[in-house]
Amino acid sequence: MLAEYRKDVLDNVVYRLQLDIPENKDQEIPAVIRIDFDYMGDSGIQLDFKERKEKLKTLKINDTENSILFEKEHLVIADNFLKKGANSIEIEFIAGDAALNRRDDYLYTLFVPDRARTVFPLFDQPDLKAVFNLSLEIPAHWQAISNGKLEETDSTDAGRKLKFAATEKLPSYLFSFVAGDFKTAREEFRGEPIELFYRETDEEKVSGSLPVIFELYKEYVEFYEKWTKISYPFQKHGLVAIPDFQFGGMEHPGAILLQPSTLFLSDEATKDQLNNRAHLLAHEVAHMWFGDLVTMKWFNDVWTKEVFANFIADKATADREDPEEVALKFLIDHFPAAYAVDRTKGANPIRQVLENLEDAGTMYAHIIYHKAPIMMHHLDKLMG
Repeated sequence: MLAEYRKDVLDNVVYRLQLDIPENKDQEIPAVIRIDFDYMGDSGIQLDFKERKEKLKTLKINDTENSILFEKEHLVIADNFLKKGANSIEIEFIAGDAALNRRDDYLYTLFVPDRARTVFPLFDQPDLKAVFNLSLEIPAHWQAISNGKLEETDSTDAGRKLKFAATEKLPSYLFSFVAGDFKTAREEFRGEPIELFYRETDEEKVSGSLPVIFELYKEYVEFYEKWTKISYPFQKHGLVAIPDFQFGGMEHPGAILLQPSTLFLSDEATKDQLNNRAHLLAHEVAHMWFGDLVTMKWFNDVWTKEVFANFIADKATADREDPEEVALKFLIDHFPAAYAVDRTKGANPIRQVLENLEDAGTMYAHIIYHKAPIMMHHLDKLMG
């Protein structure tokens, strides 16, 4: 299996990705990536790139120009071009659009489970963690956020060049960036900012919600630090409210994506809406420990990150709310949805076998999000 072979022969992977993002979403995005890695194999390697060969422009292997061999969505690097130990590959290319989610004046990446390969060439598997270095050139009036701290900003005639700090070691599906015409709000937390990027235009909702969002975020970070006895494990705090986001949230460290309709509430918000906002933030912040610091080797264990995020988020919200109300919410949220699937002939085990990462998206369903928390709840009652 390709993924197993790469895990055996590759180590110390570092990506340096540069993207020149135009304001017009229909224009191409020129890009360069340099990949440094240690190689211990004897059969060469393959990089994943789910795009047309024509988008690959030039290839250097250990600083030497090479011809491009591209087969079945893989850039093939023969063993005779590599050496034991440290190697580098540099590729000029046109970025793919499939996971960039480009809109008229912003874009955001969503690479889970194996969609980073639709944008740039890499080793796109969760058990090959890597360090990501990102540089962006964006229009002058745009903002950008990524997993790493913003280190440098240079203005040019064409726009702005941004350089972000190297990330902690991450699986490729957790690497992320957002760029566009966003408003920003900041709140200091332990001498560092929490950044919130948003496009919400209802000023009443924004002014009434921002203090609550920041308060909840800080409260949950402190709760999980106390519960796990592990300090917040990443270099920065960042939240992004994405218009029409297709999920409740996505746990990119330092750049958590969230659904604005859940975050920004009016003064007339119902108790359910307030609870949903608290639980969404509790769940995504919990992922910083369960799913981001500690990660799964393969997506057949995706249930572990989701069940622990739900499990510990329930504890965090119960700590601040009426325990009976939390228990009722747990019952209503999880049992009907779990039984709706589990009583059918289509029911499946909580842990499923996954042969191909392309099918990982099918695993995010009621069994993982609703049956698994019930199982964990019973274990907690039995074991404490």
